[in-house]
Amino acid sequence: MLHDHELLAYVHRLELESPSSILFMCRDGICFDEECLGFLDQRKRAKMQWIQDPSQSNVDILNNVRREVSRHFRYKKKAYLRAKIEELETNSKIQNIRDLYRGINDFKKVYQPRCYIVKDEKGDLVAD
Repeated sequence: MLHDHELLAYVHRLELESPSSILFMCRDGICFDEECLGFLDQRKRAKMQWIQDPSQSNVDILNNVRREVSRHFRYKKKAYLRAKIEELETNSKIQNIRDLYRGINDFKKVYQPRCYIVKDEKGDLVAD
């Protein structure tokens, strides 16, 4: 499962590489378009407004925006999964066994976090 902060970091990396892209693909293959960027930007603005003025109204606005963004990405993920399942069903019906099992194995793979070790000039461990 891809978390919002991971998705935001990935999109930021993509923006640096190709700022004129309209459609992005994240690690799980879920389409990420301009609408998604708008939602992330809206959440970022609401958070900055809350940081500058932590009043109860700004807290409520931030919570509402977070709820909308999470709902949007949840629906995007469900649509992606529905399309992926339909693709697997089609591969099963037309006896395309290789693609069927390739898709099944993609579903079965679990997320494996990577550990990055940072050392300073002396070789001492700074962070991981």
